[in-house]
Amino acid sequence: TLLFSVAKENGTLERLAKLIIYKSGGRKELIPVIFFLLSIVLASIGPGNISTSALLMPIAITIAFQTGISILLISGVVILGSIGGGLSPLAPNGIVALDLAEKAGVGSLGNYIYFNNVFAVTVFTIIMYFVLGGLKHRGEKVEVSKPEKFNRLQKYTLIGILTLVIW
Repeated sequence: TLLFSVAKENGTLERLAKLIIYKSGGRKELIPVIFFLLSIVLASIGPGNISTSALLMPIAITIAFQTGISILLISGVVILGSIGGGLSPLAPNGIVALDLAEKAGVGSLGNYIYFNNVFAVTVFTIIMYFVLGGLKHRGEKVEVSKPEKFNRLQKYTLIGILTLVIW
């Protein structure tokens, strides 16, 4: 969690989010999808669901406000993505859940619980995306400029996160 707090403070997460949106070509209907996937990935690799939501929510809401995307939609996809990744065998909640499952005699359910959780949350997110008007932005583009390159500290932060994932 400390590493991800550093990533927020030194602007790595914000720059990463802007880079991803830039790579989407500014397509508004993809921005919630991008934040959903980013939330799942971040929550899965270490900080867990609560920290991931706390780290990404301010960035997501700012981008949603600037682009005219529903704040409720963007908040929902960040929270659901965070919940989806929260039961990863690498995340704090996942570690506790798997330990409790083994102690209860259910056995080693690691990836089974995680992937079922991701699947269920993804289905719910798709429904929410349609209900809250995610597709009404189809074909709309937001003007995006090429983000600045990652500075030296941000590159070190990305290397640290990548090391955490591989380790």
